[in-house]
Amino acid sequence: MARYYVREWDQRYEVDDKGYAYRDGRPKRAGPLDYIRLKVYGRAQGIGWRKLIAVAGVREAPMIFGIFCKFLEIAGDRDRDSRGYVEDTPDEPLSFTMGLHEKDVQTALNILCDPRLAWLQKEESSKEETTNTTQPTNQHSGKVPGVSGNSKEFLGEVDCSSKKPASRKFTKPTPAEVTAYANTIGFVLNGQEFCDYYESKGWLVGKTPMKSWQAAVRTWKNRRSEETPTTNHRCIHCGQPADGTSKDDTGQTYGWCRKCQPKLYARRTG
Repeated sequence: MARYYVREWDQRYEVDDKGYAYRDGRPKRAGPLDYIRLKVYGRAQGIGWRKLIAVAGVREAPMIFGIFCKFLEIAGDRDRDSRGYVEDTPDEPLSFTMGLHEKDVQTALNILCDPRLAWLQKEESSKEETTNTTQPTNQHSGKVPGVSGNSKEFLGEVDCSSKKPASRKFTKPTPAEVTAYANTIGFVLNGQEFCDYYESKGWLVGKTPMKSWQAAVRTWKNRRSEETPTTNHRCIHCGQPADGTSKDDTGQTYGWCRKCQPKLYARRTG
């Protein structure tokens, strides 16, 4: 697992319990952030942008900046004790969460961690460090404990091509498990709708077997949050301004709000 810290998170992006820029002595907002502050002052914007162009190049800089903004959203969608971090794990890869090619995400991570830019700081997981420090020492081999002797490993480029991580068997969730998990991240989701959708797809994400249904739920949440509220429609159940629209069996468009969406789904399938 690779963990990345957004440098100067508290100074640039954190907010207090009132929603203002965080300052020492004030309590941080407890739950996930509603938005990310990107305001800068003076010449700082031009300096940062020129640094990015110098490291990434003119063609790649806009894409890298866009990916960095998405990293900020992910880092802000956490409780106050864990905000400011982005994690890339085999079970929940960033490429899947963001819907991007793995090569593009890795390129962005390398550039953002480059010392000339240093917008991100990579932190190795404690589990990996524990594994390296507990390997047995061969006193007659002349090798450093935990080091294979490969020169790349001394440079932080460990060659793991001969080691295949143990794959975890995917277990289909129940609708109740999906609904309960969605509630823990502040997302209203009908678990039966989620399970029916992926059951019809053979539990595939594109052409790849699903590895983590929790990551899929978070992806649904991110996509829903990016939808533009539909102000021209009202929820057909409660009459409030609609958060989204759908079509019924006759092709008519109707509005729904997040609060009433589970009730509407139950009525439609009942």
